Amino acid sequence: MPFADLREFIAVLEKMGEIVHVKVEVDPQYEMGAICRKVLDAGGVDANKALFFERPKGSTIPVAAGLLDSRRRYFIATETDRENFYDQFAARVEKPIAPRLIKEGPCQENVLLGDKVNLFHLPIPIWNQLDGGPFITQGTTIVKDPETGQRNVGLYRLMVHDRNSTGICAAPYRQIVQFASKVHPQGQPLPVAITIGQDPAVTVAAIAPFPPYCDEISMAGAIRREPVDMVNCVTIPLEVPATAEIVLEGEIRPGDTKLEGPFGEFTGYYGERMVRPVITIKAITHRNDPIYQACYQGRPPNCDSVTQILAHEAEVLRRVKPLGLRKLRICVGSAMFLAVASVKKEFSGQQRAIASAIFGTPSGKWIKTIILLDDDLDPDNWTDVEWALGTRFRPSEDVMILEGMPGNALDPSLPPEERDSLACRTPKLVLDATKPVHRPYSRECQPKREAWEKVEANWESYGISLE
Repeated sequence: MPFADLREFIAVLEKMGEIVHVKVEVDPQYEMGAICRKVLDAGGVDANKALFFERPKGSTIPVAAGLLDSRRRYFIATETDRENFYDQFAARVEKPIAPRLIKEGPCQENVLLGDKVNLFHLPIPIWNQLDGGPFITQGTTIVKDPETGQRNVGLYRLMVHDRNSTGICAAPYRQIVQFASKVHPQGQPLPVAITIGQDPAVTVAAIAPFPPYCDEISMAGAIRREPVDMVNCVTIPLEVPATAEIVLEGEIRPGDTKLEGPFGEFTGYYGERMVRPVITIKAITHRNDPIYQACYQGRPPNCDSVTQILAHEAEVLRRVKPLGLRKLRICVGSAMFLAVASVKKEFSGQQRAIASAIFGTPSGKWIKTIILLDDDLDPDNWTDVEWALGTRFRPSEDVMILEGMPGNALDPSLPPEERDSLACRTPKLVLDATKPVHRPYSRECQPKREAWEKVEANWESYGISLE
């Protein structure tokens, strides 16, 4: 059964020993971020724990941090399993389930308007030393195309400027920027709703790299296999998940900009301080006894090392698998700029076509380097990768460099002219460590097949532990 809300998800994590309650007072300014950093460093993406800060300094609202920062919790959130995740994810998102509009929901048990709107009443952390201020890091941002009514849901960093406004960092190709450009010339604002803390399927769908025309709320329905219940906002013409913990209702007004940043990004480097759009908050609604959801950002491993990577891998496989892609692993430590792919090669050059197809997906903007392996090797096994690079790779023949490819605006290696112009073009590299199919290749050494099968069948009798 899908989770009704964030609270059900947290309750399951508690039963499974996946969350730790921090009962002492913790300062959201820097201390909370340092604790999250230490937990991520110690546990990586497989063994870290989620954190529930019961007593954030200066607030009565608890903070649930890192709920989706491990693969195990991501699979729990999506009700999938590690072995079959990619197939399960692909099958579900092929069948979106439209949301269901209901009259009222717990997200509006409390409605704050006018002078009662005060973002500083929320325990919004300052995560890293040079961050420009408090940042909302897991606020799901909902907008609609003013011409078609098409909904778009995304996750952006949101810097708190004052009691009723935030900045937003969104690249020019993001739909929220495109939608604003349709109404601002007429002097009209773009309505924006930000939801904090909800059924994790909504957060997963907001982060996933679905095509621009997809409604991420319908994709969340597909992931959870039931419609997402939505309610109308109080002050703006948008709908939000009915069981969200906290909702910020606002708008981006024409010409309203302010310096935003810096911010410690998923790359492990600071995103620059720049003039960016402002969201003016008109109302805050929340549940009784709300929970503030957050995630630490900074050098990998971090939240993106799970939520972004798994969704990107799933989407690339869904699109490129028919061409011969068998496995894709976006490397955690690379901040998503390095990937290893195994391919089933049936003709010469096929592997390079597959690499080009990977770069051509929406997720391809993130990836700068691809290492290609044959499908007899495992991208998850770095010894396999090293062996392929050492024995199947010829630098004079097996390097492909593609110039002027779409890149990521937050890539710290981008030269200033690319970043300032917002073009964000970058070279991309393919290291082809696959065996040729058009000529014989050296034979690999393996134990005799019959002996291997006998050993496999009788392994327990040898009394050798592999743990």
